Amino acid sequence: MKNKLNIIFAFALVMIALIVSSCDQSELYPRYGEKDGQAFVAFEQGSASFSESIAVNAADGSSSNLVDNTYQVRLKRSAADISGALTVSVSASAVYAADSDFGDAGADASALVSFADNLQEIVFEANEATTTFTVQSTENLETQGDIIITLSIESVSSSNYQIGYQSGQTRSNMTLTVIDDDCPIDIPGVWEGIYQVTEFPAAPGSFNEGFSVGSAVGLQVELVLDESDPLGVSAILKPTAASSLLVDEVPLTFVTCPETVLIGDGTYRLTFNQNSAPAVIFRADEPETFGNGTYSPDGSGMTIVVSYGNTSGANFDEFLLTLERVEE
Repeated sequence: MKNKLNIIFAFALVMIALIVSSCDQSELYPRYGEKDGQAFVAFEQGSASFSESIAVNAADGSSSNLVDNTYQVRLKRSAADISGALTVSVSASAVYAADSDFGDAGADASALVSFADNLQEIVFEANEATTTFTVQSTENLETQGDIIITLSIESVSSSNYQIGYQSGQTRSNMTLTVIDDDCPIDIPGVWEGIYQVTEFPAAPGSFNEGFSVGSAVGLQVELVLDESDPLGVSAILKPTAASSLLVDEVPLTFVTCPETVLIGDGTYRLTFNQNSAPAVIFRADEPETFGNGTYSPDGSGMTIVVSYGNTSGANFDEFLLTLERVEE
């Protein structure tokens, strides 16, 4: 008899726990408007954040490039009958979270975000309880700080729905923060100067692995700011008056966070010979391997993956060009 009572008591506790849990969930996100007796439309989240950029890998996995990132904002509706379509209108504003060269805290930052959907016509299809729209950031390589986007549900196409639940006071608005993942770079103050080649070996796994272009070691280039770039992240490698590595100027772009550097698309002549023909380095459009490299944040140097060979079009292979600052 005692065992039966124990079983009944345990069962009762389980049922009570389930009921309490169900009530808690109803308080958090009531179904079918149970909280105040009316159907509602609301944001799934009250706040969220995403990074300004995302790395997209090349098809062959050899490299990655930073591009604009996106975030899917989700809306939910709750009603006893969702057999009909429903249209929702959403407003959006974007401001800088802190003072920067781009603008003061609270100043309009809408130029740096966009929406892939018409916010005036966000549609719940028939029998669908959720819908989404896309927010897109702008990867600009500049440190403007975080951006705060405020989203608000302004109207719905059916008077049967209230905006937000719990009398419209919950999840009718959403705050979305775009995290600035760029790092500052001071090319004139840190990077401008003379650099020399310390190594120029064939890359590991390349056809010429084990070979190094010793005649390039010690040759020099000058790095200066590209003053035509308003973002201040571009530089130019120039020939020096003496002991220069280059014939042509080579454009560079510093991609901050992570510290990577890109050679501009093109072919650039070197001053020494390889196989009795002028040697060249270049970055090819495809694949994206060539022209990608890393740099030291303190301006001490960089290593760039280049395609290197001669102007006859033969003997091109993957090489690692390492430049280090010359102490003045």
